[in-house]
Amino acid sequence: MPSQKLGSFRQNSLRDEASGPETSLSPRHAPRKRGYFSYHASKSPVIPSSCHRALDRPTPLSYPDVVEKQTRLVALAALVLFIYLAAEVWRGQAIAFDVSIRNTVHAWASPPLTFLMRGVTWFGSSVCLVILAALAVCFLAARGRKRAAIILVVASAGAEALDQILKFAFQRARPQAFFDFVRPIGYSFPSGHSITACCFYGVLAAILAARQPSRALRAAIWTAAALLCLAIGFSRIYLGVHYPSDVLAGYAAALVWLAAVRAGYEFRMRRRPAVREGPNR
Repeated sequence: MPSQKLGSFRQNSLRDEASGPETSLSPRHAPRKRGYFSYHASKSPVIPSSCHRALDRPTPLSYPDVVEKQTRLVALAALVLFIYLAAEVWRGQAIAFDVSIRNTVHAWASPPLTFLMRGVTWFGSSVCLVILAALAVCFLAARGRKRAAIILVVASAGAEALDQILKFAFQRARPQAFFDFVRPIGYSFPSGHSITACCFYGVLAAILAARQPSRALRAAIWTAAALLCLAIGFSRIYLGVHYPSDVLAGYAAALVWLAAVRAGYEFRMRRRPAVREGPNR
């Protein structure tokens, strides 16, 4: 009698295995539908045809495309501004604007502010930028980000070369410096501190912000870089070593150069074959 029960139990087990796992499910364990998705016993979602049709619809511009479009617009506006300032300087019609701004800024002068501006303007000097660039390149190379280090060097060196070319092209004499500040050697238009500082700190901010997961931290990095560049440009006007139009033209030239560097980098990356993304970004 026990042997007959054991045989019938084995036959029922074999029959259940042959019929498959779905036929052995009881009604309480049957798949249930929840909204548009049905979940099986393995809980794997099945997307209905309506959702597939929605995914096939045209989508708006992706985030990189929007950034690229905005970069082009900013570069175009900066180019227009530089051409306008260059034409005014070339015809000698920018002096009235420059003198009025210089006198207004000089009216705010005070010993503590002068001491502060002397320190701020050093962060845009060639000595400071070379030291910071060397430290940044070593840091990026040690972390395996050689591509970012190369971009930083290209942007900074290209900004210095662009500054010297433009100065030689316009040959604008420097104004008389205030506060017995040492008058720099060379021409005035455009401001070299504005070009090099904007390019160096701008690219450095982009490199540092690219790896930050927090949006607030990325915004803080970009804000700090922008405020530092603006403070350096203001210090050149406050100390009297540049006209305001020199500083504005320096910012405009820097934006155009940064857009060109970014466009060249994007063009090179599109021509390269698809490779595995690594830390070298």
